[in-house]
Amino acid sequence: MQNLKIHRAHVASLATLVLCRYGRRSIVAMRAKSSKFAAYLWLSAALAILAGCSNSAPRECRVILVTDLPLHGAPGAWLLDASLNGAPAQLLFDTGSFSSVLTPKAVQRLGLYHESWVVGESTGIGGSQSLSIVAARDFQLGSLHGKNFLFFSSAMGPRNASWFEDGLLSTDFLSKYDVDLDFGEKRVGLYYPQGDCSGPHAALTPPMYTVPMTTTGKEAVPHVHVTIGGHELVAIIDTGAPSTVMFRGAAARLGLRIGALAADRHHMAAGTGPRPVQSVEHVVEAVGIGDITVKNVPVTIVDQYSDDDVDMLLGADFQMLVHLWLSYPSHSLVMQYPPLPTPATSP
Repeated sequence: MQNLKIHRAHVASLATLVLCRYGRRSIVAMRAKSSKFAAYLWLSAALAILAGCSNSAPRECRVILVTDLPLHGAPGAWLLDASLNGAPAQLLFDTGSFSSVLTPKAVQRLGLYHESWVVGESTGIGGSQSLSIVAARDFQLGSLHGKNFLFFSSAMGPRNASWFEDGLLSTDFLSKYDVDLDFGEKRVGLYYPQGDCSGPHAALTPPMYTVPMTTTGKEAVPHVHVTIGGHELVAIIDTGAPSTVMFRGAAARLGLRIGALAADRHHMAAGTGPRPVQSVEHVVEAVGIGDITVKNVPVTIVDQYSDDDVDMLLGADFQMLVHLWLSYPSHSLVMQYPPLPTPATSP
């Protein structure tokens, strides 16, 4: 991933000289001129540079719609239309993963080349999968268009393989924006905050509620704190999870043990890992998140310990009850409850 970071920094330095001097009109026409790093500037990057130009006084916070992305599929398996090397692809919209991933089958079909082989592994429900790095010469998503975009490549678990073939788009890409999860309207909006947006903000209709949202290290997976039965738990906002999931250790702290929940439905759960795991569906009386309390939330308790400090995944069933806005720049999760459609804006 280091090459991609150098590439973006090089483009940004050229863009700053042009945009700060010649202004907004150069956004659409400008293309970086470099034999070593050829790239198209994305609108959001250009807006970011304009906001940081010298001699600009602090302004009231506004969120600018960069692109609107229609969703296909179903909650927990939302698909986005993309183009890689000029060929169509469908990517799972997944905020619960730290990096965008393509399947080996998609890599072969799209004619992508490997930057490096087996650079690590990813871990999810059902175990771990090895990762390699591949490059797309051309990548388009909605109105965004970029060159030399890097993906990880990995096999998908049995659940994912039955729903899509191409891969997933995740937080390494999404965290550059404010992300509106307008699932009631089957859309995702990518926004750029402009002005003094250090505090929570969203283009939603009140009432709105805000809680801190954290990320860990270089990973931009959104973490929030929730309360269940007087216990505080760490949860991930995971749009790639069809249901809300609780790991074994957190369930034990709440006095919920899979073997003792005989009245609940037991089954095998599958995720990004290669193996299904034993699980049980249990209804939690209330889940609190900031000033919001959601009653009678179905939770899938999996017989697997988390490999980090995460206790839960807030999945699609929860996301359909609460309209969520991920504000990465202000490290905030803005919530609208009950959910309403996002007011229309123009990109």
